[in-house]
Amino acid sequence: MDFGVFPLARFMRHGSIPEVTRLKLGDFNADGLSDVAISRLRVEDLSEPSIKSTFYIYLNKGGTFPDRPSEEINLDGIVEEPLIADFDGDGRDDIAVQRLPFGFWQVVRIKVFGSVDLLYEIYYSSASGTHSRKPDVTRSANFAFDLKHQSLSLLAGFSLYSDFDGDGRLDLLQSADKGSYAVLLSRDGEWASGRMTVEAPSSFLTFTEDLNGDQKDDVVIRYAGQGEMDSTLRVLLTPGAEKK
Repeated sequence: MDFGVFPLARFMRHGSIPEVTRLKLGDFNADGLSDVAISRLRVEDLSEPSIKSTFYIYLNKGGTFPDRPSEEINLDGIVEEPLIADFDGDGRDDIAVQRLPFGFWQVVRIKVFGSVDLLYEIYYSSASGTHSRKPDVTRSANFAFDLKHQSLSLLAGFSLYSDFDGDGRLDLLQSADKGSYAVLLSRDGEWASGRMTVEAPSSFLTFTEDLNGDQKDDVVIRYAGQGEMDSTLRVLLTPGAEKK
């Protein structure tokens, strides 16, 4: 089946980017079959920027897909792609987005204060594989940067696929500013509800992996175009390195 995915590289050859399309796979109803999530980011009016994002969900019906999407999820702002994982531990993949709201006050905040609030929204999957029209969970994490410093430090490094305390639930990591990260731990059944700060020079090139076998993800940071730290790596090990 042709899902009509139009990749970013093809847009760049045309000299404009009116729309960016991504395709992701996930099992939204836990039937053992991969479903399809397609995201489309559209710029509707360049004179007065209006940015819309839409997710089209196609549920797998025994190896075939419907001609029309099983459902659509519409969002305002910049959402480049869906992030697929089981965020509530029920065995069904859910849909998460990192969303940058777009509007007048957001532009003012970026230019005046050099900071932006990035929104993380979770759409939990029901037993039938469908989702509510509004997010079930919303979290906000501020990111501060220096507009005069043109490098990858203008972009926030983040991860939604990491478990930093070994409880089997996914947590959230995001650059807070040039010298620290915000870590939002999932606690008491709530995704990313506890907040802590980790002091370390941040970078867009931030990766997570369990490096010492303690069932807790650690953080690897690569620095590029950031002065004396350029081309260096930093490893942050999570505390309490006790194997389960």
